[in-house]
Amino acid sequence: MTNNSEILAVYPSSLFLFPGEDLPLCVFDDALKSIVNDSKKNGSRFGLEFIGNEDHNGWGTIVELKKVLDTNSIGEMVVLVTGVSFFRIQRIEPKCQYHQEAIVEEIELCDYSVNSDLIDMYFDYKSAQNKNENKAYAHINLLDVIKTFNLPSSEKFSYFITSGSEKEQIVLRHLKMLTEITRYETKYDQKFSMN
Repeated sequence: MTNNSEILAVYPSSLFLFPGEDLPLCVFDDALKSIVNDSKKNGSRFGLEFIGNEDHNGWGTIVELKKVLDTNSIGEMVVLVTGVSFFRIQRIEPKCQYHQEAIVEEIELCDYSVNSDLIDMYFDYKSAQNKNENKAYAHINLLDVIKTFNLPSSEKFSYFITSGSEKEQIVLRHLKMLTEITRYETKYDQKFSMN
């Protein structure tokens, strides 16, 4: 992990995004409206602190405002944000007039695996999905793989806080499940949806 620090507006959220992931965000709360309006004015990034089980853990995602999708007459919005990187709160700053700010440590993950079984399974899965993937890689970025699984925020966060070979096991477990689903879809010539 590499890191650096900056002051960011932060907002508690049940959402956890991976870098490069886009997500629509409903903005009703005054504090979040203030943060989004500041971001619209000056292009600033802000943090969504992940709140799992109502617990403030100090970890979250730094996001950028991509675009405002809709606004109503009382200033409530639906916006599209993009995950940039992860953060850990180092210190909460005295409260700004409208929202919370914190000094955060920016975290970048470098989760590469050279596990040949995992690499083979991933490319077999992609081939079964009719995606042209080059199987000539000696390593694979686990974060790129797990982003394709469309996981809920709680599972994304669990992956993020897990270390080392446990991350490979999480990816392998999901790949095995998806490979089985794909096999049954092919066998019965239909697509299953998972809710």
